[in-house]
Amino acid sequence: MQDEYQRIAELRQRASDIERKLTNVKGERADLVEKKRELLDRAAKMRADVDGAAQERDLANDKVQELKRRIEGMMEEVSSMRSKVEERSGMLNGLRGKLMGDERQLSKRLSDLEWKLVTEGASAKEESEIVASIAELKRELVPYEGAKNIAQEVRAMREKAVKLRGELRGLLEEKRSLVEEAHLRHGSFLRLRDERINVLKEVDKIREEVAKLKEQEDKEYMDLISANAEMHILQMRLKRVRDEKIQESQRQEQEARSHVAQLAAEKLKKGETISWDEFKIMLESQEHMDSSQEPT
Repeated sequence: MQDEYQRIAELRQRASDIERKLTNVKGERADLVEKKRELLDRAAKMRADVDGAAQERDLANDKVQELKRRIEGMMEEVSSMRSKVEERSGMLNGLRGKLMGDERQLSKRLSDLEWKLVTEGASAKEESEIVASIAELKRELVPYEGAKNIAQEVRAMREKAVKLRGELRGLLEEKRSLVEEAHLRHGSFLRLRDERINVLKEVDKIREEVAKLKEQEDKEYMDLISANAEMHILQMRLKRVRDEKIQESQRQEQEARSHVAQLAAEKLKKGETISWDEFKIMLESQEHMDSSQEPT
């Protein structure tokens, strides 16, 4: 019996310890669940930042690609212009190689002959010779005009090429700036993405910790049920033993009272004197017998 009482005390202490552990585990798990929720909210907000950084990076990259196309087109135009300048310069050099005499002298001779033809009287033969000379001089001056036109064209193309190269340098500088911006945007995207990944990794770690705490909580709960069940069984067993002892004590007492009542009844039959206690016990025993015989 003493062993059962000691075991119940041990089980009661064990149940108390388990309940304290359960309270601590539940509190720790609740804190982790709250922290996980906060991290998930943070990750959701970070997702918008990551998407925004990706959009800004993609926009910068699109601008870079557009500038690349413009630069390539302009470089093709500059290259084509250079080829044309080289071609026209070659033609100009060829024409200059065919020029005869000094253009200024030829032009002066032409002007003098034209003036002479208009202002001076000449015979038909002399006039014919002057006209022939004028025609020859004009023929000789034609290459000079062609060379002038080509030279002007070459100057115009060179000026345009210089302008294009200036615009090209501006586009290349703009492209360099945009490439740097795109790199910065991409770096910002990677940083934000990695930060969000780290937050999600922490969430996964917390999930594992919560799962372990839940397992511990379930185990502690089952241990508590086991301790309470064993304690309840022992308590019921002790109660049954106590009830049986009480019933046995009551039975023995009833038997003793019945014996006293029987002896008292026998004394009365013999005319002997009985005590008040014996008389009372005899009456109570008779009442008990009468009540037990009443129909139910």
